[in-house]
This record gives sequence, C-alpha cells and structure tokens, in this order.
Amino acid sequence: MKRLLITTLLLLVLAIPAVSEEIAPEAELAPETTEFALAVEPEPAQTPVEELQPTPTPTLEPGSMNYPADKVNFEGEIWSILTRRWGLNDFQASGLISSLYLESSFCPYNAQNHTGIDDRGHYTFRTGDGVGFGLCQWTTKARKSGLQKYAVEHGDANLVWDFDIQMGYMAQDINLPGLKATESLYDATEWAVLHFERPSQKYANSWPGSRYEIALQIYEAHVGRPYEEPELSFEVSADALSLDEGCAFSVTSNYYWRIRLPEWLKVECTSPYDPETWESYPCGYAGETSVRLHRKALPWVRDWEARFEIYNADKVVRTVPLAYTGKTAPEVAFELVLWILRVTKII
Repeated sequence: MKRLLITTLLLLVLAIPAVSEEIAPEAELAPETTEFALAVEPEPAQTPVEELQPTPTPTLEPGSMNYPADKVNFEGEIWSILTRRWGLNDFQASGLISSLYLESSFCPYNAQNHTGIDDRGHYTFRTGDGVGFGLCQWTTKARKSGLQKYAVEHGDANLVWDFDIQMGYMAQDINLPGLKATESLYDATEWAVLHFERPSQKYANSWPGSRYEIALQIYEAHVGRPYEEPELSFEVSADALSLDEGCAFSVTSNYYWRIRLPEWLKVECTSPYDPETWESYPCGYAGETSVRLHRKALPWVRDWEARFEIYNADKVVRTVPLAYTGKTAPEVAFELVLWILRVTKII
C-alpha cells in the first residue's frame, strides 16, 4: 500500500511541467491582445478635440445675413463698421450717420414713400423706378444698378435687401478720403449731405442744419459726452444791405445758415453743388456763399433786417439792416390815385 502511494505522488510531480507548458502559451496571449487594442485606438493628435479650430470672432462680412428677421434698426452695427472697419473718427461717423437716420431710420428695408420703415413685402426692387431704397436711399438708376451688381457679385440679386451687402456697397459708393478730410462734426455732416447723399434742397430735412442737430445727438449718445464745437465764425460783406440798386453780397461762415426775409424779396444763393449756378433756396454752407436779393413787389415799410439763423448747437441769430430809400407800395398807390384824379379832372 505504501509503495502504491509513493508511485502516485511521483506521477503527479512529473505531470506538473507538462501542464505548465500547455498553459504558458495561453498566458502569453494577454500582451498580444493588449497590443492589438492599442493599435486600433486613434492617436491623441487625431482625436476630434485636437482637430477643432478656435471659434472665429463674429464679423459683419457682406452677405452674412446673421440678423433676426424682425431687426430693422442697425444703428449700433453701422457705428461699429464706420469707426472700426472704415477708420472714421467719432465726429466723422456721427456726421454720416445723421444722414442715414434721416434717410432710412437705419433700416436697410426702407423704400421711399411706401408703407413705413420696413417695406419688405410692400416694395419690389427696380433700378429705374426712381424710388429711394435702403440705408442711403439710393435713388438714381446708376446707383441702384451698382447696388444690384454688388449683390450679384456676392451671391444673389436679392441680397440688395441685406444689411451687410448695403454697407459693403456703401464703402465703394462713398469717397472715404473726402469724408476723412473733414475737420469738425459740422464739416462731416455737411460733406455727407453735399458730396454723398445729395438730397433735394427743397426739403427742410435735407439742409445740413437739420442733420447737424441730429449729428450732435448721435455723437453724445455714442461717445458719452457733448461735442465741443469750434468757435463760431460768421461775417456778412456789408454792415447794411441796400435794396435801391439790387443787392449782392457774400456770407462767410463755418456753419450752415438760413436767411429770413420779407415776403416781397426773392433771394438767390450760389449752388453748393455747382458754384457757377444759382438757386432760390435761402440758405448757405460753411465757407463763402454769394447772395442776391431782388424785389418781387414794392415794400410797405422802409425798415427791415435780414435775419441769419446759424445752425450750430445754440442756433445763433445775426441780423443785418436792409436799407431802402425808394417809394413804398402805399406811396406808389397814393400817387396813382392822384394821377387818376388829375386825368379825370376831378381835381
């Protein structure tokens, strides 16, 4: 019995290496499996996180159309573009924006004499219809065709309605060096009226004085303080104006001005657009303006004055006497009655 137990133990000891040899290869599979798993995993540099680019700073490039559908007032965006992208200083931007406000109320969807501020759905854009359109109220066929061409170049003709497209076209349509050469808020306001918008002077809100009052408010709103105006300079070439032989004189000012006269007088001023022509608008601009007065009818009294209203922040008034020594209307009427009486031999 003892011999049988010893034999059994020896057989077990001899069998252990054989079992180890069979199991060892299976144990070596673990590293191979691990290496295979690592091989199929992407490298850290190839993960989506590494491939992401930084979020770009929002810009107002033409045709972005990244604005809410109900947005109609773009004053903040306009100010940012004029000062940051176009490089205008605060008073130059304010001078131009004053015209954009009176033209379109800062709405690119505005069509002249239609339903109101936003005319989407009420107006069909046409280049030759004479309707002022958009931020600047582009009106002539040439300027509206230019806007349409710019829109087509940037994607589609319907982009004429897009705010960014209109600002991009405005940058081409305006003479930026001319605007940047202005030296005061009034100069910039007047320049925008006379050299860019060129509205009809028969409308009171087309005069630089009307737009300058708006420019002062815009400047203070965006800059945070009132504009410091240059000292007023105003001079009429004569201390008193004589009407006996017609009346011609000049006015030199650094602000826009209007002249108020009796109804029986007609006033003509040199055109701000063409110095060789004359217009019957009783106003003048910065610099020298030639003026002519004519009697439309005989006056009733002899003592009058020309009242010059100067459109700076304080709306200064300067008066100049008007001298007339000829016969007044009552005097002429009295002489006519006497003549009739004499002719009829009543007297």
